[in-house]
Amino acid sequence: MKLVIGWLAAITLALVIIGSCSINHRSSEYECATPSDCNQFPGRTCTDGFCVTGSDPVDARVGDGVVPDGRVVDAMPDAATCPLQCSSCNMGTKTCTIDCSINSCNDSVVCPAGWNCSIGCNTANSCTHGVDCSDSLSCKVTCSGAGSCRDLDCGDGQCSVTCSGNNSCRNMDCSNSCACDISCGTFASCEATVCPTGCALGSGRCSSQLSNQCDTCP
Repeated sequence: MKLVIGWLAAITLALVIIGSCSINHRSSEYECATPSDCNQFPGRTCTDGFCVTGSDPVDARVGDGVVPDGRVVDAMPDAATCPLQCSSCNMGTKTCTIDCSINSCNDSVVCPAGWNCSIGCNTANSCTHGVDCSDSLSCKVTCSGAGSCRDLDCGDGQCSVTCSGNNSCRNMDCSNSCACDISCGTFASCEATVCPTGCALGSGRCSSQLSNQCDTCP
């Protein structure tokens, strides 16, 4: 009898060790803001800020909570406070990811007040009814979809906008931003851009590096 109990204990211990070794921990190498960031990792998709495989749900959700509408949020039991407009969010860093390949960005895209937003306008004509970051802590906007991004208001927080989509980016206002960086790709429009005073590079671009007055964020 003692021999049987000993064997059962050994088998149980082995299963625990194997199970613990199968957990995949997050790595900064796989961090992402938009689905295109995961193109270099075949078979992985951008979920909750990390490139993960469909067979690795633990990698994306260790310590996370999934609310009924499918959004992934960190640190339960606070999952219910994740803003509805976020595709995913991190409660600890107050970071909201809005992915237009998941969320519908046909209406105005609004960063929740008091949050840091990473907004991926990565589908054609996405974010063309306004991007409102006026009450955000910071905004990072990627305009990779053709014809994406119209009427963007950065507010007074840090603002970074990358315009790479064909005819993307029109009417962008970061004049009140404490640090504004707007870059324009070869085929981007970057029409009617308003930079903070003294922080314009021309051709619709802004830089927070031009002088001390161009980066006044606390």
